[in-house]
Amino acid sequence: MVNVMAFMEWNDSYNLGIKEIDEQHQNLFALVNKMYNYVVQGAEQNATRKILEELIDYTLLHFATEEAEFKRQQYPKFEEHKQEHDDLVRIVWEFQGRVREKSITISFEVLEMLSDWLKNHTTHSDLEYAKFIHSRQ
Repeated sequence: MVNVMAFMEWNDSYNLGIKEIDEQHQNLFALVNKMYNYVVQGAEQNATRKILEELIDYTLLHFATEEAEFKRQQYPKFEEHKQEHDDLVRIVWEFQGRVREKSITISFEVLEMLSDWLKNHTTHSDLEYAKFIHSRQ
């Protein structure tokens, strides 16, 4: 599979100044880009399903990392932020089930939704959390 192009470009506005979380965000961008390249190149659905599963697994790991840090830092908006995570997980699991049933395929609309969610969440909710953490240091 040849890398066509980046669907999501990482830039400094996404950096939160929290090394582990910034690295995980970059990995999430890379996984969405990988899925985009699979879709563009018309990869087999089995390969595309595998990258979707990899993206879901990594997203769950990332959310667990953030949520553990929220608890450790006693972040006052923990429940609100966790609800955003839970909402995305629910949407993606429903989507994954439909892909497995072969009732839908991964489309550009889905990629746009993932991209928009990740960019917006990183620059709003995650940035708010990062400011909270930095204010305590």
